[in-house]
Amino acid sequence: DFDCNSWPEAPLVAADGTAYLMDFPTIYAFDAALRRLPGWPVEVPGYLASPVAPGFEGLDCGWGMEPVAGPNGTLYLSLEPTSKARGGRLDAIAKTGKRPTGWPVGLNRAGSTFWDVAVGDDGTVYALVVEPEGKKKKKASATLVAIDPDSEVRYAVTLLEP
Repeated sequence: DFDCNSWPEAPLVAADGTAYLMDFPTIYAFDAALRRLPGWPVEVPGYLASPVAPGFEGLDCGWGMEPVAGPNGTLYLSLEPTSKARGGRLDAIAKTGKRPTGWPVGLNRAGSTFWDVAVGDDGTVYALVVEPEGKKKKKASATLVAIDPDSEVRYAVTLLEP
């Protein structure tokens, strides 16, 4: 039977020509001539994060955060928390199919998520972190973070506080 959800998505192509094909939980990587890169495919430990604003848990936006690729071909994925007591994770997978030292970067506050991710030309990862706030967790803060390629959080600025 034909099922639209069983087909892989369009490939993500990095600036260096590396093409990634997502067929979750499996990701494939190919060079510009479409030869599979050594170390691939990679199994992703978890699911892509789906943004849900605190207080709107019944609202399902219906998508997971799209992975992004850095200038050197490193793939970054915003992943769901591993338990309800933890926050989400931002994972990195190098062109070798291995995780660089220090990755993934995790959020400690329950319900926190990396909502949006972009990578600069120098490899700095910029991410919007949304964290539930208040006793009933119906409000949220939003913080922009800059993460070095070695996973160190270099800068953070809170943009929205309840």
